[in-house]
Amino acid sequence: LGHGYGFCLAKPWLMGAGCSNALVVVAATGFCLACSLRSPDETVVDGDEAEAETVTTNARSENSCGYVQGDVGTILAQLGDAKCETNPVAAALERLGKDWGVKATMDTVPDGNGCFTVDSVADHLEHEDDVVRAAAARALGCAAPQADSRTIDAVSSRLDHADWSVRYTAVRTFSQVADKCSQNATASILRRLEHPDWRTREAAVEALPRVVEFGDIRAVNAACTCLEDKNILVRNKAVQAIGRLAKKGDPQAVDAVARRLEHTDSGVRRAAVRAFAEVATRGDEVAFDAVVARTRHESGEVRIAALEALVHVSKPGNRHALNVVTACLKDPHGRVRRTAVTISEKLGGNAK
Repeated sequence: LGHGYGFCLAKPWLMGAGCSNALVVVAATGFCLACSLRSPDETVVDGDEAEAETVTTNARSENSCGYVQGDVGTILAQLGDAKCETNPVAAALERLGKDWGVKATMDTVPDGNGCFTVDSVADHLEHEDDVVRAAAARALGCAAPQADSRTIDAVSSRLDHADWSVRYTAVRTFSQVADKCSQNATASILRRLEHPDWRTREAAVEALPRVVEFGDIRAVNAACTCLEDKNILVRNKAVQAIGRLAKKGDPQAVDAVARRLEHTDSGVRRAAVRAFAEVATRGDEVAFDAVVARTRHESGEVRIAALEALVHVSKPGNRHALNVVTACLKDPHGRVRRTAVTISEKLGGNAK
């Protein structure tokens, strides 16, 4: 199954006659995911991973980071009872989460050694097994309707844990159990956007839309600032967060994104281009004017970014937009001219 470990399922008799196919699939999948995890710092490091910034690469990078938790959880859920045999603790936590979610009660349930409580479930956020951590996070998330201080305090105490994986899970879980729009909850997530560890920043920007009201301009500005993060995964999460935070056509959001088109870092400019699709609708005059103004910027790289953003703010066939693109066909910068040809085609023109 890859990674050079030579693990093979071609000889099922080696697994024992009584082994179920479900367990083989879980074991094999878990093994591959664990191999892909390795050291997170080997997969993504701080810095501009310039040309790697594509949806495909992003998905591959995410799967080799904390998202292994979600992948394993999905597989276990699909295989039903197999998860009980594979990881009894995780299975018990899953049952607890369902009970809390359906019954809307904080009743305890047996865990083999006693009973689960909010505190004991939160303790499992520090478990060495990522499957158990993910199951504990989901269980606490199901307790969110209660949003009592026990749950919030238990998760909050892990937000600055020394282990990045515990911290990552705690930040994501906190956004599910905290009171929405609480100033304390918002402040807690905003602080983590400045954390030195990129994985914590990634979890925080993803969590931000869950703790604030839609359209909260402070949160929108914070997410726009994350477009400048030196890590590609944080920037990508920022683009998604902006789409969940900003009202389409909000002038402040449009301005905040437009200013990033002028950034000296190419990765930031590309993130800003994608963010335009989230903050503006095609035909939005404010966004259109902001982009057009930057097609005349002194930097050729900024002019390229502006042309690419034009697709997101202009309707196909818009005469003004096509005139702007046509003017860029005479640009002294070769890449600007080539970009103009491409954008003209996307807008319905026939520039050559």
